[in-house]
Amino acid sequence: MARSRTKSFNVSRLFATTLSLTFLAVALTGCDSGTQEPEAPAAEATEYSAPAADDSVELPAAASDDMPALPEGFEAAIPSNFPSNIPVFPGAAPTLGRGGNVDGSERSGVQLKADASPTEVLSYYESELVSNGWTVDESNAMSITASNGDSEMMLFVSPSATGGSEVYVITEQKTN
Repeated sequence: MARSRTKSFNVSRLFATTLSLTFLAVALTGCDSGTQEPEAPAAEATEYSAPAADDSVELPAAASDDMPALPEGFEAAIPSNFPSNIPVFPGAAPTLGRGGNVDGSERSGVQLKADASPTEVLSYYESELVSNGWTVDESNAMSITASNGDSEMMLFVSPSATGGSEVYVITEQKTN
């Protein structure tokens, strides 16, 4: 029983660490040289009046779709600096991606939607990463960390609310 609790605690701790690192990595890809943006001018108060009954209101394209608008600087695509030796799960579609150079390291992050279970996705990545020259440093029921020379990657998989899996891949290649 104590071993089961320890294992559960370790998985929970790894999940929290992985999630924290994911948010940190995404935040860091948006960082610049450390300069601060000037404060935005205060918005003037405006009076709102409802449109007349015969007025039509057009919504922006992103607001009229089922998907919300992506944050500035992100695309629903694999970033151009995403390592070519990390495979994309067959049939998976990118839903969010960004890449860039931060402090001398090429970093990229991508979120994929796959129609397979988390177990199938993790099994695929464990074997494909090794086939592509990566060393799997750690693997569990939700994530994989791997390295290849000066490159590191972290993959996290979770069940999707709509079926299948959400796959998050974060990479870093030191260029200094």
